[in-house]
Amino acid sequence: MRLFRLSLLLLALLLANLPVHAQDPATQQPSPKEENEGAPSERGTRRNSDPHLQYKENVELRISQIELSEFPTVRAFISVADEGGIPVRTLQAEDFVITENNQPVENVRFANRDELDLPLSIMFVVDVSGSMLGINPQEGVPTPLDLEKEAIREFVSQLSARDRVGLVTFSDAAYSPVRMTSDHQQLLAELDYLAAWGQTTLWDGLKVGIEDLNADTTEARKALIVLSDGVDTNSLETLQTVIQLYEAEAMSQNKGFSIYTLALGDQVNRSALQQLAKRTGGMHLDSPTADKLNEVYQSILNQIQNEYLIEYTSVAAAEQGKIMDISASLNNVRSTIPGEYTYRSPGLAQALGRALIPGLVAIALVLVLLVIATIYKISRRVWLTMQITALEGKDYVIGTDGIEIGTSELCQLRVASDPGMLPMHASIRETSDGYLLEVSDPDSPILFGGALLAKKLLRSGDAFMLGTTSFVFNEKELREGEGRVEEARYYREEQLGQITEQDMLSGKQSARSGGKPSAMLGSGGPYDGQRFELAEGENVIGRTEGNIVLGQDSQVSRRHCVVTLTKDTASIVDNGSSNGTSVNGQRLQPGMSQQISRGDTLTIGSSQYRLE
Repeated sequence: MRLFRLSLLLLALLLANLPVHAQDPATQQPSPKEENEGAPSERGTRRNSDPHLQYKENVELRISQIELSEFPTVRAFISVADEGGIPVRTLQAEDFVITENNQPVENVRFANRDELDLPLSIMFVVDVSGSMLGINPQEGVPTPLDLEKEAIREFVSQLSARDRVGLVTFSDAAYSPVRMTSDHQQLLAELDYLAAWGQTTLWDGLKVGIEDLNADTTEARKALIVLSDGVDTNSLETLQTVIQLYEAEAMSQNKGFSIYTLALGDQVNRSALQQLAKRTGGMHLDSPTADKLNEVYQSILNQIQNEYLIEYTSVAAAEQGKIMDISASLNNVRSTIPGEYTYRSPGLAQALGRALIPGLVAIALVLVLLVIATIYKISRRVWLTMQITALEGKDYVIGTDGIEIGTSELCQLRVASDPGMLPMHASIRETSDGYLLEVSDPDSPILFGGALLAKKLLRSGDAFMLGTTSFVFNEKELREGEGRVEEARYYREEQLGQITEQDMLSGKQSARSGGKPSAMLGSGGPYDGQRFELAEGENVIGRTEGNIVLGQDSQVSRRHCVVTLTKDTASIVDNGSSNGTSVNGQRLQPGMSQQISRGDTLTIGSSQYRLE
């Protein structure tokens, strides 16, 4: 009874504090102290000595995002830059001219930033194709990819702890090594693993980046930044399909964001990148050389951090579903390039529904309190512990979709430096009988209790080995809210810290790793499943010349690399190929010899080969 009375009291307090929207938004005026609250902050922007004299012409506006939670009030994030790309930060609300469907909007005002204090969500889409090595890569000289990674590091260092970041890379295909996260270190660590190789799938990379950023449900000011140094050569998508995807998502959810496009060098399809930036409220920038990338990224950050927050009352207040075209320009400025944005009117009915949601939530909370007073929900936490040494390990949560283990970037648990691990070595999936561990290749089995197995139904506490890495499977039931860990889709090897070669090799060697190889077996690409014998002495591998000719792989150079077998050892040398050669995910420096053994994985062109 006392609990019931307490719940009624809580319900009364919550209802008493519900927001009331009796006043017409069109009549609401900011108080004097709030007059400039929608103006940009001082952070991150250069100030000109006499800005009013310099902004009389050649000013460009961009509407990056709108917010409709209190429709018919529309809030718009607007950047204003001079012809040099420097943000203009001295404007007043009355300087802005807003139209909707060519109808002038009245009562344009600065919004209260404290009421809409949104973090940033920045998606980086990075070109890691072979051309990002530069025309003539030299040891000790930073490549274009090195300089881009440094520019991204500097960009991220200026973000606040609440800002979120994500990473998509593209070469022969597009990958998502870092989903949107507030853990900046995860992205910074992933940058260290990026290597340039393969073709350019720019549009595929943009598709994945747009989808990942749209999938992030965090309320934030979002932006996507993409850099490319070449023309798309291998995408399934096109500029048109990427724009269609973006606009379909933006119109269906009224959740658009700006795409900033960067062109490096003179081999880029600039017109396509410019069109994409314009259609999304972003900006296109050119960097003639890679050493200018830091300045270019800083220019983008300046624009994002110095946007005005303008609000006004829509002219389409009662017209649900109507397409509205916003245009923003300035008074008394010649040659202004207006900012444009399109949204679908939610109408007053939806706006009223949103206003009632807090009250419904409050009532639901009280009912939930009555229920959870006596009922506890039991949940299950499942994880792997990777044994780094005999005394310490790292835990990896297994999500509802299971987990893939291997050296490939597609794996949620990536162990790139294990010489005995395949690209997609094993998976753990939940079945009706429990969690099943299964290897992709029976010739690379699970070592469990001295036995070699192709699959194993796991029980809590089971210890096993894949390649040369030991794991312990753990399963625990716990009450909701106790020891809970967020599920994560991507767990990278760098989260383990620095794993020394001695640590990795301290465990038992698998039955098939180590020793001089005698053949290489294709495990992806046009030669998947094909076996190539290696002879004593030099084995030249190339597309048109050599002992092993890989003519079906367009990413293989004429004389790509050489594998040399001696009496006791084996080694590989890259011959300066266009797309490089990698051993266990590590790209080789051209002309430098690398020792190899059975169990290693070679990447030659677009294919991977396991040494046997």
